[in-house]
Formats: sequence, structure tokens, C-alpha cells
Amino acid sequence: MVLAGALFWGAALEPGEILFRGEEQQLDPSSISLPAGAIELKRVSRFPEAEGQGPYLSQPEGLALAPTGRIYISDTLNNEIYTFDLAGCHMGTFGRTGQGPGEFLKPGAIAISDGHIIVREAGSMRIQIFDLLGKYLSGFKTFRAYTSMAADNKRIYASPFLHSQYLDTKEACLVDVLDFNGRILPSFGAPLDIANKGIFPWLNQVILSFGRENELWVAFKCFPIVRKYAADGRLLAEFHYRYDIAEKKAALNRKIGSEGNGSAAQPFFAWVIQSACATRRGLYLIDGTAGHRVLIFLIGDDGRVSEFYWAPLEKRGLACSGLLVMGDEQDRKFYVLNHSDACVDIYSRR
Repeated sequence: MVLAGALFWGAALEPGEILFRGEEQQLDPSSISLPAGAIELKRVSRFPEAEGQGPYLSQPEGLALAPTGRIYISDTLNNEIYTFDLAGCHMGTFGRTGQGPGEFLKPGAIAISDGHIIVREAGSMRIQIFDLLGKYLSGFKTFRAYTSMAADNKRIYASPFLHSQYLDTKEACLVDVLDFNGRILPSFGAPLDIANKGIFPWLNQVILSFGRENELWVAFKCFPIVRKYAADGRLLAEFHYRYDIAEKKAALNRKIGSEGNGSAAQPFFAWVIQSACATRRGLYLIDGTAGHRVLIFLIGDDGRVSEFYWAPLEKRGLACSGLLVMGDEQDRKFYVLNHSDACVDIYSRR
């Protein structure tokens, strides 16, 4: 099933004018016009920033919320996991540099499920499992590099960084399912058909997030496409949402995917979204590469864009590596893991 969102905005740029190299080049903010009904957010606070809030972050990569209301942040440079409450007060830290149990080498994606904290390490190709107090429980090596990660019912759902040699094989799946012992269960999810094998892994990067009724949302970072899967891997729906800037970025990425524009090691591409957070209302997506604005919008269960928010940025572009959404419609808060400034920004419509 394919449904298209109904929200658009206008812009003067042609696809060929939007040229990114990673996130170094951003859209000209004067070219962006917001859709009717877009809601302006204000940054109400950030942490850690004030004295007494705890240690400063260096390179925050992962963000997760526990049912207790605690926020966990992985720092890939400090090799530690930080815990904060919803007000941003530092509640504790665990981990240190190393390769032993409970130690980290570049911790990245983090997920929470069934009272467990699951942390993926890029530096040691390992996944470790802790309780909510940071006590080490178990760990195992992985044989693939993973980017995004989600967890449910003592199953780990991880998106592998696909190598081009997987393009025409059954191993080219978007999601690997692992148990807490590291055994790989059936994988699922067909990658997008990208002609340029050198750019294939980059344009197939996805963000994973579990929503209501154990449905796994899979959002492509370089194309305005989201999918919903059952926990057993059955495809439930695929949505192609639409708004002008996303379509222009996608057009550029499709051109790159068919023609190429550089080496696989340093590809040119445009992020359509940078992070995601599933809620009972649907999937919230965030884009910080829209000039001096950050954009947050909701894809509902029908595949349409039903909420659209924006907030001004003090400087051009925001590298966002995590998103949490809390509160009701009138008092909704967005916790944005700001990789650029190494902090969490809290936005609210009030």
C-alpha cells in the first residue's frame, strides 16, 4: 500500500542547485517557505549547559527514554553513557574507555526495552546490555556494522550498513533481528534499488523506531519514504510523504544513485531526515539541514503529514542524532540531541 502525504511548500531552487557534501553545505534559508499551518517552536532550554547540570558532552550519538522518565545519552568520544531526568539534571554516568565488560569504544546507537539498555559500539563491533542502573549484564560481538537500532520483547532490531556486494544477494536486508545472546534471527526489509553500487550503502541508510502495537517504523534518511513492519518482519505499509524541499533532495539523491558524483568514501548526498521518534500518533521526523531552521513533522498512520513544526536556529544547520517527543498536543515537547553543539535542546510551542 502506497499513500502520499498532502502537505507541500514552495521554493525557488531547482534540484541541481541543492548540492550537499554530507552536511557541510546547507540550503539557502531565503529559498524556504513554510507550509500553511506550520507551528513555530521555541527553544525553552538545553542541557547540559548550566553549572551543576553535570558533565559536558563531547560527541553525543544515541538518545533513548526509559519508562522511568530517565534519558540516556551515549557519547562516542567520552566512551560513556549519561543519564538525565526530563528537566536535564544529571543523574549518573556509567562506562569507561576499554574493551572489557561494561567498557566502551565509540558507543553509538542506544535502545531500551524490557528494563534493559542496549548499546551498540562502533569501535569494537559489539553490542552490550545493561540494566537501567547501568549494571553490565551481557554482551556479544557482531559481524556487521550497524547504524540505527531499536528493541522490543527482548529482540534487537538493527539496521546494517550495507556493502555494495550485498546488492544482488539475499543478505541485502534493511533490518537484522538479534536475540540477547547475539544470534541473528530472520532478517527482513528490501533495500531501495540504487543503480550506483558505490553509493548504495549511503542512500539505503534508515532510522528504526517502535510505535504502538509493536509496529516497527523504518524511515529512509535520503528519501521521503517510511515503512511499517510487524515485529515478525511482515511489511504492513509503505508511505511516500511529500513536501517541496524533501522532494528536491530526493531528486538529487536519485540522480546521484543513477549517475554518481564522486567516490563511495566521500559521497555527495542530501539528508531528507536525520532522526525519528515513533509515538501513538505516528512517526515524528526531524530535519536540521534546512538553512537556519529545524523542521519536525508527523507522519500519521495513514501516511500523511498531519503536524508540521519549525524552529529558528542561531546558526546554519543542525546535526541531529536523536529525537524524543513527549506531552499532549497543547504542551508537546521535543527533545533534540544536538550533535553540533553537544547538548540536548528542548523545544516547545509555548
